Amino acid sequence: MDRLKLLLVFTLFISLSACAPTIKYEGIIDLTRNSKITKQHPTSLEKAIEKQKALIEKRSSYARPEWYAQLANLYNKNGQFAEAIAAAKRALEIKKTATGFHNLGYAYQGKKQYHNALAAYRKALQLEQNPVTFSQVGHVYFALMDYGSALTNFKEALKLDPRNDVYLLLISICHYRMGQYEDALDAINKAISAFSYGTLGMKVKVKKVYDIVKYRVIEVTEVEKGGPADEAGIKVGSTLALGGIKANDFKISLQDIEKYFKTLKPGATVEIWATAPGPFQFPHKKLLKVERVPDPYRALKFAVKAEILAITGKSQESRKFAEESLSDETSNETSEGWARVALARAYLKAHDYRKAEETLSGTNATKAKILRALALANMGRNEEAKSLYLAIPEDKLTPKKIPLWNDRNTLLCAFKPVVIEYETKAKELADAGLYRQALEKYANAFVIAEDNKAKELRNEMFQLLKKIPSLPPLPEDAHRCIVRGKVLIKEGDFGRAALEFRKAIRLAPYFPKLYFNTALVEGKAGNYEKAISHIKTYLEFAPEAPDARAAKDRIYKWELLMEEQNAQK
Repeated sequence: MDRLKLLLVFTLFISLSACAPTIKYEGIIDLTRNSKITKQHPTSLEKAIEKQKALIEKRSSYARPEWYAQLANLYNKNGQFAEAIAAAKRALEIKKTATGFHNLGYAYQGKKQYHNALAAYRKALQLEQNPVTFSQVGHVYFALMDYGSALTNFKEALKLDPRNDVYLLLISICHYRMGQYEDALDAINKAISAFSYGTLGMKVKVKKVYDIVKYRVIEVTEVEKGGPADEAGIKVGSTLALGGIKANDFKISLQDIEKYFKTLKPGATVEIWATAPGPFQFPHKKLLKVERVPDPYRALKFAVKAEILAITGKSQESRKFAEESLSDETSNETSEGWARVALARAYLKAHDYRKAEETLSGTNATKAKILRALALANMGRNEEAKSLYLAIPEDKLTPKKIPLWNDRNTLLCAFKPVVIEYETKAKELADAGLYRQALEKYANAFVIAEDNKAKELRNEMFQLLKKIPSLPPLPEDAHRCIVRGKVLIKEGDFGRAALEFRKAIRLAPYFPKLYFNTALVEGKAGNYEKAISHIKTYLEFAPEAPDARAAKDRIYKWELLMEEQNAQK
């Protein structure tokens, strides 16, 4: 074989999990068994950060953008997002690159400044169409619960990297959240069959030296004990060349390597030309057999498939995948949550409520709590069911998550007899002139009533207030939420403050001014749709209030801001 045409190779095994990594700059290509699931130890990250800072300080007079980019990358990996933002901005001051904007977006994303993250990622994509960046945009939209936009970007990532099973998994979950179960099932089936990566049991880096032989561009940095490379006698420091990859001018990029590696399947025989450490060593050929690695997302894929099958009524098939997921070596808290929910659906369908409740006991996912509450309600344990439901933060319950919202509505339907009981008692108390006690009963019914019924009950409470000379004192738990909310407002944390004010409304839904104050906090938090809804509720009670005009004007303001916010997505 003509050595001048031997173009090296090996491969970057990019890991894209629910929180995808930043683009790598160090050029290390991980071909070990656990390349998708190992994480860098915090201590080694801190040492790498200090080393990179020292490099920049030592050569500050001619600092290069990639040095700051690498520093931003390390800060991101270590969760130091404020420092990452500063480093990424410094890299961009020197030279605007896709990598620099990507790292800046990732840092903003880490701080949950999602609109800033989107702006940075868009600039990165203008410079380079990269699947990792598209994936990160998808993750941002996913966090914003804009599943349609998330789906679009995950599909763009898949177009650029069509064999990536994790993109297919994320696409399936987006379809699931939007209630598109056939599409979700199709995507998860493809994700399950797509994973076929193998390993050579080593890490390598692309060398920057191109000598006359042309093949000396990959250097081994780590060899996994007992892996194919170790068994073939490849040592740390060896330089390698692989046949099969094409690159211009004998140069090779990480993208070239990645594309080549993804054409290899476990069991394939790979031809390698290698030299021992040191210059002018005559190359010798080795044959390495690619070793199969376990799919680190196998349990999650099976669990997601089980849930999709369960929610579409295919209980028997669902149970098989759920049980296989729970017994899989890659099973973790996330996959276990999905699998247990799928099993519980089968038990609920069979009216085995005790078994459904036991299956979900200790599972913290919101959908698990909803279904567990449903099982308890069906067993007549209504107080336990109610307490479990009311302990779920309101921001976790949204119609944007269609399966979860449907489960929530099913639970509220199961609460109907309890709501009727509370309402009947409230009317009896009101007829007896015990208005404050009646308000409490109405409030108990309100928090577990279906949406239309809840509006009706709230109107009943507002009408009852007109018969009371003065408002009853705010319940202590609601007062506690207001105090906590005010502290968070002073700290500038309007998102958490809004959650506290919403809790207060749940505890005292008959206080009209609570809706007004909650609307103001929601507006500060950028939750304009909720702000408008709350202030409209306030105006329903007090259309002639002295601040009614100002309240209406706020609606117009928030409508404009909401339009601008949507335009930025």
